[in-house]
Amino acid sequence: GILMRPIFPMRSEMFRLAGIGAGSFDPLRTFYSRRIGKAVAGEPIPILSGLKMTTRSGSGSLGALAAYTDRLEDSTGVLEPRRGFAVLSGRARLPDATRVGALFSGTVADADDYNYALAGDWGFQSGPNRGAIEAALSDHSGRLGWAVNSGYSGFIGNFMTWAEVQVIDDSFSVGDIGYVP
Repeated sequence: GILMRPIFPMRSEMFRLAGIGAGSFDPLRTFYSRRIGKAVAGEPIPILSGLKMTTRSGSGSLGALAAYTDRLEDSTGVLEPRRGFAVLSGRARLPDATRVGALFSGTVADADDYNYALAGDWGFQSGPNRGAIEAALSDHSGRLGWAVNSGYSGFIGNFMTWAEVQVIDDSFSVGDIGYVP
């Protein structure tokens, strides 16, 4: 049987970097569940199996997701090979409204066709002031890349301030598992 896609979007926030929740700050998306079973040439790729486990407590959360998709072919040949997906996520709340998180995401079809990303984030909130720093490394079939993203929203003195700095290396690629903002 073919697995239905709705299992993946539920609690999908556990498989994202947290961001700061204000302004137009756009967190890095090193995993995007719609890449699993995506359409190629107008045909959805069949999802053969999937597993998702999540847990939350007052001090943090853990999540794991795995999926395996079938090959997609047409009269011209293979459009998409069989592919495995995996995501591991952990987030902890620390004192003073500080949080840290880590996220691994990856997909592999064979030894020459893979895409992995390892990302981490740190964030804080103090009254109306919020900030976050995110960093990620990617490996797309041997091509290594990196990205750094940070943002701040809040008051400096009497002035409402918002700032964002995003630096994405040309070699950073999560196209098979996420997307680059």
